[in-house]
Formats: sequence, structure tokens, C-alpha cells
Amino acid sequence: MKNKKVIYFLLPVVVLLWGTIFYKIYQSTNNDNQAIIQMPSQVTQNDSYKLDTFFLLNNYQDPFLKDIKVASQPNKKKETAKKVEKPKQDAKPIKWPNITYGGIVVNKNSKQELVMVMINGTSHLMKNKEMQSNIQLLEVTPDSILVSYGEEKKYIKK
Repeated sequence: MKNKKVIYFLLPVVVLLWGTIFYKIYQSTNNDNQAIIQMPSQVTQNDSYKLDTFFLLNNYQDPFLKDIKVASQPNKKKETAKKVEKPKQDAKPIKWPNITYGGIVVNKNSKQELVMVMINGTSHLMKNKEMQSNIQLLEVTPDSILVSYGEEKKYIKK
């Protein structure tokens, strides 16, 4: 008998609580009389913006290196760089042939690298420091090669 009195008291409290929750959810999703705010049609620009300037004061001790002593580096005197004038070249620039880099072919047994280079539409397999059609292969990297033609050097990418 005692348990029935508690149930009769708590059941209306629970129903009232859940009813309030559902009413607030319904009210927030179905709000027909919302306030309509009209924005002004012209936006005024304020040209007098003030830049925020500040300076950091980094004169505090490093918290991670407080126990470690860092050896100070001796003051190095600034060396003034002397300007060296390069002689002006009146020679016309060299017209390079059309060069494309195809890739590297490696022989597994001898570990020898051959580079696939196409010069003016003709395919060549070249070793490092080899010359083909007046073009010398100087340096090989996986994504580019350094070639020289006459006195000039140029990197060619894949």
C-alpha cells in the first residue's frame, strides 16, 4: 500500500516534466512569430581603420632550457663583401635544343645508371659525364638532370 502512494505521487511529476520538455522543443522548432530584422541597404565603410601595432618583449628566460647552459657564440665581425663586376657579355644567348628528361634506368647487376634524354626529338641513353649532340650530362637526380650546352648549364626537370 505504501508503494502505490509513491507511484501516484511520482507519476504526475514525471508526466509534467516530460510534457514541459516536449513543449519547449515544439516551441523552439515551430516559432511562427519570429522578429524580422531589416538590415540597412547601404553599407558604410569606415576608412579610418587604425592598425594595431605591438612589440613582443622576448627578454625572458627559456623555460625549457633553464637548467642547460648554452655556450655563447663569439661575436663575428661582419665582413664587407666586395663587389665584383662581371664583364658584360655582348655575345648572343645560346639557343638551346629541345631537351626532355625521361627518367633513370638502373642495371641491377652492375649498378650502372643510364638516363633517358630526348634531344630534339631523338631519344638517347646517356651515362653521367657523357656527351651527345654537344650536350653533356653533368649531374643526375631522381627528378631532374643538370646538362651543359656550350658554356651554359641548365637543370631539366621531368
